[in-house]
Amino acid sequence: MTIEQRLKNLESRFDALQNAFLQSQRNGVAVTAKADEVVTLNNKVEDITPYTVTKTAYIDDTELTFNNVPTGHITVFCSIEYSMEHISDSVIISFEPLNEVTEITIMVQ
Repeated sequence: MTIEQRLKNLESRFDALQNAFLQSQRNGVAVTAKADEVVTLNNKVEDITPYTVTKTAYIDDTELTFNNVPTGHITVFCSIEYSMEHISDSVIISFEPLNEVTEITIMVQ
């Protein structure tokens, strides 16, 4: 193989490599744009996902306090009769002294 042939082979390989690099750059832009779309969609899902937290009330407890509760419509899930008080960013669930351990969940929409 002569030097001219080797030089032409190298130029050909360089051109192919350069084209492959440019194509990967074009493909990378699309991937970056799609990644940005995924982040945006995840933020939207978090925005519409209700805030939910569960706490345990134990025997003889008469109230349970949830702190740092966001504003919104509050729904309480539990198997006992209760009253609810919302003060600032706290929600206080009050009830008669418990005879058994009870889970209390609040959801804010």
